[in-house]
Amino acid sequence: MLESVCSIPKMLAEASELRPSGEVLLPDRTGQVVVSGIGGSAMGGDICRVLLEQSLDIPFMVNRSYSLPASVAEDSLVFIVSYSGETEETLNCFKEAVQRKAKVVCIASSGALLSLAAEKNIPFIKVRPGLQPRAAIAYLTLPILFVLEQLKLTNGFMSQVDETVSVLQSMDAKIGPPVKIFSNPAKQLAEKLYKKFPIILAGHELASAAGLRFKNQLNENSKTVAHLSLFTELDHNEIVGFSSLAKGKHPFALILLRDEKENERVKKRIDVTKSLISRHFDGALEVWSQGVAPLARLFSLIYITDMVSVYLAILKDIDPTPIDVIQKLKRELKR
Repeated sequence: MLESVCSIPKMLAEASELRPSGEVLLPDRTGQVVVSGIGGSAMGGDICRVLLEQSLDIPFMVNRSYSLPASVAEDSLVFIVSYSGETEETLNCFKEAVQRKAKVVCIASSGALLSLAAEKNIPFIKVRPGLQPRAAIAYLTLPILFVLEQLKLTNGFMSQVDETVSVLQSMDAKIGPPVKIFSNPAKQLAEKLYKKFPIILAGHELASAAGLRFKNQLNENSKTVAHLSLFTELDHNEIVGFSSLAKGKHPFALILLRDEKENERVKKRIDVTKSLISRHFDGALEVWSQGVAPLARLFSLIYITDMVSVYLAILKDIDPTPIDVIQKLKRELKR
């Protein structure tokens, strides 16, 4: 898993070269874009959603369910994403999308999904096999952006890949495995989360996807329970609960994911909220995005927090890769 995280810059460069198996056609009038997937296979959809929400002029939805929303019809562009190609919920959504005559693009490394797509002459993108789905984040994100740019629904994001790779490579010199803890902020953060319950706060814009990713990576890699709250919603409810905590009498650690381009009002809310609640924790740990382009800034947050999740697993003396309870769940569901 550590090798996979360290390979994210290389994977981004490789993923930018992936192309659909055939021509992707749009409906006469595109009513919405839907990315349907589960777990790590859906995370690319969340990344695309936050990147596109201020520029895409049609609805963009991430669907995590056995069924597609009722709104999916012939005017919908639907990405069916399952890294393994065997995800039960996603295969059912594929069948529904075909039945409803939506325009469908499939993304997988192998399995039934690719076979069904080929059989029905539906465009698919075959990604690199042999990874855990959560480690394949680059391959499950950039193909969606490429298709949307190819269809002229958006533009500019594929041109941000070079900067993104460069930013992550420069970060590696500061947070990579060879860098000792006294000068490695990712290892320092992992140490501060050891034997703690991480409370992650993030803005509702770009950092929200990084926050969800961080929570999930702590769950799967670090085998740690974690909580995510988003601004500005948390200022209307959860701030009250946070302000009631007695410092030193709870296991919570407060982490703020910050973006250099935060909305000014959101920035002020985060700063004020931090001043009000950090004293109820052992201070507030802040992680800031790096880079200029949105894709670079978002993946910079993902890169460092992915590293933190693996370093925390190492501190706990556990292997971050296996997810035994999920495999047991799947076996039980097949009985």
